[in-house]
Amino acid sequence: MHIFITIILIAELIIAGALVAGICILDKKVNRLSENVSAIRPKLAEGMATARTVSEKLLKTVKDASEIVRIQSERYIMVVFKNVLIFLLLFFARGKSKKIISAVELAMSFGQFLTCK
Repeated sequence: MHIFITIILIAELIIAGALVAGICILDKKVNRLSENVSAIRPKLAEGMATARTVSEKLLKTVKDASEIVRIQSERYIMVVFKNVLIFLLLFFARGKSKKIISAVELAMSFGQFLTCK
């Protein structure tokens, strides 16, 4: 009976020694990893700041581009409206005076339609 208990005790000591050795190896690896992360941290922070700056500039560029597109769209609509108005005035100017009044009304309603948002 004493031999059995002794064998179990020795087996437990072997297992405990293996666990302690494994923990020491993992501790060394974690320490090396921590040192690597500490060394890289300033570079990571600099890279993240650069990425933030680039994304802010890109956002500003996109907003500016959309504003330019909106302004050009409004200009284009006004040019089309003026051309249609001139065409209608010239077309109806050749006819009777009632046609001129209806052309002006048509052009004004068309202009109101285009400027509605």
